Amino acid sequence: MKLIMKISIFIVAITIGNSAIAQDIKVGFINLPVLIEASPQAKSATKKLQMKFTPRQKSIAIEAERYNSLVKKLEKDALILSNEQQVEIKAEILKLERKVKRDEQEFREELNVQKNIEFKKTRDVILKVIEKLAIDEKYDLIITEGAIY
Repeated sequence: MKLIMKISIFIVAITIGNSAIAQDIKVGFINLPVLIEASPQAKSATKKLQMKFTPRQKSIAIEAERYNSLVKKLEKDALILSNEQQVEIKAEILKLERKVKRDEQEFREELNVQKNIEFKKTRDVILKVIEKLAIDEKYDLIITEGAIY
């Protein structure tokens, strides 16, 4: 309620153009996305995610390479392979293709979930710091996004 009152006073001060009222209000602007991205917490979270997900990403890449080599083998040796061998290779290719796609999708989903969790933690810490700074420095209003002029 107190914040709404301060915002209302601020808007009235700008509308009326009364500089005496406007001087009593201390306003700050923070580019939250840039602040979050540049924060040590975000960099630490990124490293943590890389350490956690890189081995799995490499495993998926190995499977994808195996799939690609089988496809190339089938294309290259199609004329010399028997029908039975071709059927076996095609079945293996199909199986690998499905596995790689499924693994990639699961990987992306889990990575996105973990990124969102880490982003929320980082955002919460930064918002608390901003709030403390606003109180300590006696800001009446902190604007983050949506300011046009």
